[in-house]
Amino acid sequence: MNSSSIQRTVTAFSLMVLVNGCGDDDQEPVDCAASNLQVSVNNSIDATCGLENGSFQLTISGGNPTFEFNVAGSGFQPVQSGTTMVQGIPAGNHTLTVRDGDNCTSTVNVNISNINNLSFTAELAAAGCQTSNGTISIAASGGKEPYSYSLDGGIVQAENIFSGLGTGDYTALVTDDDGCQTSITLSVLSGVSYNNVIIPIIDSNCAKSNCHDGSNGNLPNWTELTNVQANAAIIKSRTSSGTMPPAGNPELDPAEIEAIACWVDDGARNN
Repeated sequence: MNSSSIQRTVTAFSLMVLVNGCGDDDQEPVDCAASNLQVSVNNSIDATCGLENGSFQLTISGGNPTFEFNVAGSGFQPVQSGTTMVQGIPAGNHTLTVRDGDNCTSTVNVNISNINNLSFTAELAAAGCQTSNGTISIAASGGKEPYSYSLDGGIVQAENIFSGLGTGDYTALVTDDDGCQTSITLSVLSGVSYNNVIIPIIDSNCAKSNCHDGSNGNLPNWTELTNVQANAAIIKSRTSSGTMPPAGNPELDPAEIEAIACWVDDGARNN
């Protein structure tokens, strides 16, 4: 047999070996049911402020290197055998999965709570009509004392009362000693009373016979609150422009005009 024939024979034998799977590198399939990979979690630290700042101690034993873990949807990340501190975990009940070099896995549940429950309530005092006598008093709870307070992104203060406020919306922010924050938007009103202020103006100037007392079907009955509320914007506009009451009737004084405007701006409330 010449050298060419020998070479062809060797090559054919090599191919047969590969096809039949008889190479030296063949490995038996791993039975993960028999794997001694074990995982445990200890010394968990809860998250605060709703942030991803919880942590726990991960311990891996057994199995076949290399190792990876996945928790809280973070994707698999490399980790060493033994004990590792895992940080940056949000609050929640998570499934932790560890995978070894044989692609065997072990899982364990990890519960991280949100320990901060910072909240607050507020009491509001009316500003008055065209004045700035309003106050916001805040009562904070939960979180970690002491608290600090600010209004509309202004100066941070230790005092929980803001005074000298005019009508309008204000955003109150409370911060605790851990840096956790909570905020809410509050509306300071003028506090003009419909029953004590607006009704007397209507009764004296509008709710008269053949006018807005209900006796004239062509005109709204302003002895009923719902009708006044439905026409509040028009009433404010016309009293401010001086076209209401109509010509030939006594004019409203400036304080009455301001009171109507303030009541309407407060939302035309039944107060």
